[in-house]
Amino acid sequence: RNIVRVFDVHDNGMCYIVMDFVRGETAHKRMTTTRMTPREAARIVMAVLEGLHEGHMHRPPIIHRDVKPENVLLGEKDSVVIIDYGVAHFRETDDGTAAEMTNAVMGTYPYMSPEQKLGAVDADHRTDVFSAAAMLWALLKGRAPIDIAYIDRDASMLEGVPAPIAEVQATGALPVPMHLR
Repeated sequence: RNIVRVFDVHDNGMCYIVMDFVRGETAHKRMTTTRMTPREAARIVMAVLEGLHEGHMHRPPIIHRDVKPENVLLGEKDSVVIIDYGVAHFRETDDGTAAEMTNAVMGTYPYMSPEQKLGAVDADHRTDVFSAAAMLWALLKGRAPIDIAYIDRDASMLEGVPAPIAEVQATGALPVPMHLR
């Protein structure tokens, strides 16, 4: 439930996947065209977490690695469907079986967990949970989370971010508490 059903996969010179057709829009489209209420955003992310949990309970566990609003379809009757398992990997099990593991950095940077950004091969279900939390932030704000690592490359990322208290206090606009003087 909450995961797109795949019927067939082919890789014979031309790769393709046959899966359910879901009528609707992506969570990304919804978040950029209308302001989501906290209740709606929470409902969507809870459904995503339920779907991810199914993959995580699979043996070997399936880690999506690219949870983001663009990979969540909002279908008819309030359905929520996770799509695009293209960069997913199977987490190694206790008995040593695994289908695929790689230390390549894959995913969408603003939604990636710190260990995923470092290419950790032992990234587990918690990396998807981190990404779901980042997705919740995005659904509520209407844009991808700010990535601190890129601020030095793109100062526009700080537009609208309040100045640190020390900077505001230095202007005299905010008094410094007596015990800090």
